[in-house]
Amino acid sequence: SAAQLENLLRYPGVRNILCNRSNNISFDNALKNGEVTLVCTRRGDLGPAIHKGFGLFLILLMQQSVLCRPGNEKTRIPHFLYIDEFPPYSCKATSEIFTLYRKYRVGTIISAQNLSQLKNPDDDSVQPTILANCTTKIVFGNNTPEDNDWWSLEFGEKRRWTFNQTYDTAAGRYDPKYGSTYWSWVPYFKPGRVQQLKFKGIIYKTKDLKGTSLVGGGKVDFVHQ
Repeated sequence: SAAQLENLLRYPGVRNILCNRSNNISFDNALKNGEVTLVCTRRGDLGPAIHKGFGLFLILLMQQSVLCRPGNEKTRIPHFLYIDEFPPYSCKATSEIFTLYRKYRVGTIISAQNLSQLKNPDDDSVQPTILANCTTKIVFGNNTPEDNDWWSLEFGEKRRWTFNQTYDTAAGRYDPKYGSTYWSWVPYFKPGRVQQLKFKGIIYKTKDLKGTSLVGGGKVDFVHQ
């Protein structure tokens, strides 16, 4: 909005970036040449409102370059957009990042603390659009019960033999005969399993080159300099 832009221009450092006539950020050239562009919105210095406006301004500036990108899916250089702590920018204007960017050979990776952060009070379609268009999803533990239930459903089910087995207390052993045996669908990961992930533990869902869904667990670590 005009008010947000006015607030941005009140900060000398931000104004110099947005209004500089030389050494401007050119997302057209970055996409064309496969360049790396790093942007820090400095939330601690600018405050939450200016930080959000500044970041959104640059995201939408890049969006214009992406959607006007010449060439086709075979000739465009693959590009990747990483947005750490994406929720402040979750809105209708940024939904095209998830629905159209892959057509222009731009992959997007975002992070959020929980699913509810992706909701937008002005548009109920924002969160479903993001979740439906993120092919690869990764979750850590320590989620809300609602998020654990959602992730368990998102990871889906697999086929497994299920059965009942009785225990003979007098003999102190299980009955060797199985009952109610059938080929059943069971969750890959139940909500409790998602909740109990250890530090650096993850559960992921992605697709292989044939389009088959892959679900599994793993560990991540910090990148050492």
